[in-house]
Amino acid sequence: MFRYDYDRTFKKWDKIDFMTYCRRGEVLPAFIDTVLHPFSDATMNRMEVLSAAEAMRYFHFYFMGSPEGLSFRITTRDCMTALIDPLERKLKAMGVRVLKGQKARSLAMQGERVTAVRLAGAGAASGAAVATIAKSDVPESGWMQRTAEGGIPVVVARRESGWAAFDARCTHMGCPVGPDAGADGLFCPCHAGRFDADGVPVSGPPKAPLARLAVREEGEMLVVEQAATDATPVAVAAEELPCDYCVVASDVRGARELIAGSQPGNRDFTSRVAALGEADPYVVWRVWLDRPVSTAKFPFYTVSGYTYTDSITFYSSFQQPFISWAKRTGGCVAELHAYAVAPQDIRPEPQIRETMLRELHAMFPETRQATILHEIFMMQSNFTRWAPGDHATRPGVETPYKNLFLAGDWVSTKAPVFLMEAAAFTGRQAANAIAAKESLRQSALPIVPMDGIFA
Repeated sequence: MFRYDYDRTFKKWDKIDFMTYCRRGEVLPAFIDTVLHPFSDATMNRMEVLSAAEAMRYFHFYFMGSPEGLSFRITTRDCMTALIDPLERKLKAMGVRVLKGQKARSLAMQGERVTAVRLAGAGAASGAAVATIAKSDVPESGWMQRTAEGGIPVVVARRESGWAAFDARCTHMGCPVGPDAGADGLFCPCHAGRFDADGVPVSGPPKAPLARLAVREEGEMLVVEQAATDATPVAVAAEELPCDYCVVASDVRGARELIAGSQPGNRDFTSRVAALGEADPYVVWRVWLDRPVSTAKFPFYTVSGYTYTDSITFYSSFQQPFISWAKRTGGCVAELHAYAVAPQDIRPEPQIRETMLRELHAMFPETRQATILHEIFMMQSNFTRWAPGDHATRPGVETPYKNLFLAGDWVSTKAPVFLMEAAAFTGRQAANAIAAKESLRQSALPIVPMDGIFA
């Protein structure tokens, strides 16, 4: 791992998985269990299915070649508030048109160029199913909570007139709302916002009502869908955005669908994108507890040896609005992650949650006395796969099309970058490629040393 060299490392080690590599090298089992295994799983790929070469690139970037190691600078506010929203405001001030809530359906291609991006239409999200729920799962009275497609929390209740369903993200700061004890409405634990049974705010900071979702019956199942509103009518014609340049910056699934829908003539490029894979599912479980966890001396722990839990983060130790909530209530907010769930460990949501609760109790026994006031649970599968042999067919930043570029952690680059930093790095490479074509100044791309210290 200290001998990391891009060409030699991938030529020699990309054909086997990282677990096989470690066992061949007679690495101490304790070192595998306590260091290599948990940090390898943080790639969202289990050691048993992670390319040994990709693992070496990963460890070189974050550990061997990084002068800061695992020292990170973080914001005390959520990512949207601290980074994304200010960036959007700046772009708009510069005259940039920002389209949200719309889907890029395909690329219009002519010869070796992309001429336009075809959108699915402003109202395309309306009528899109976000969750399918058995009628029997909804209680006779009160609300049922469910994490829907894309990690969106939803709440559903029975009514004499039919069914009621809402997007359960609080309209104040996006915290998930749940049943309000002793009332028919909903309660946000972050800032004590309350909504009535119709999703209308009645107290606390929220000013706007919860977004209503449509519900239709299909036999014994309920299909919860995005509801059409005056702001986003269903019947909006698809739009084409003419482009001088196009950068596709999506996850694997989005990139595959977009390129497949565009039907480009270059078969090699098409097959490279189509061959991209997704890793095993992962789990995120955030819980609001009614008391502090005094034995948790640090905000973040990586753990090993559990069926599911790979890390635990105490958000009330470092990020708003959870800091304020903990001070006001005397509780704490913790989040457990299962980075990569093996196929044999995939179970129904209640069973996984029950097991992770036992694992939380094992890590911090004092939590056995705690009550979970609120929770968000989601299990998704949308991270990039880095399996043995995948690297050889990955597409790069530049494509056979003169004005089409790719960005994402799945994009092939010689730089030793990984995960979100790889997505940002390839995005900047794409921007530099466009700048070069326009004879504009390119931005420097700082990076850790390209080779290991013994390379």
